[in-house]
Amino acid sequence: MSKRDEASLLQWISTIKRDHTIFIPTIHEECGLQTIGTPLDLYEYTKVDGFKPDYIHLYMVISKMYNEKYGCSVGKLDEIADKSGKSLRSIQRDIIVLEKVGLIHYTKSVDNKNYYICITPKSADQVRTMKDILI
Repeated sequence: MSKRDEASLLQWISTIKRDHTIFIPTIHEECGLQTIGTPLDLYEYTKVDGFKPDYIHLYMVISKMYNEKYGCSVGKLDEIADKSGKSLRSIQRDIIVLEKVGLIHYTKSVDNKNYYICITPKSADQVRTMKDILI
């Protein structure tokens, strides 16, 4: 990635971080098994009409791709599809849903990777006000 593209990416990330609380995953390893802490408020989104539990899995797959250098998750769509066990087209549609409910912001880069910022899930009370956002 060129310095100019990197500066543009970092500016985009900074703008999102100014307005939102970013979810930074905590990965634990025990007995050779990696686990990631899932924010419990994420499950409140299943009460939003049209929000599928699969979206929680995708959110966690993307969050696990967190890159400390950039302060966001970095990955190609086919890599995310492979890790989540879903088709590329499904991943594309599901990411749009995650963006609509405010859980993810994403952008593409010239290096053919996507950059994702996972937003900390809203509280149960806040999610209740979004009940019809996907309809």
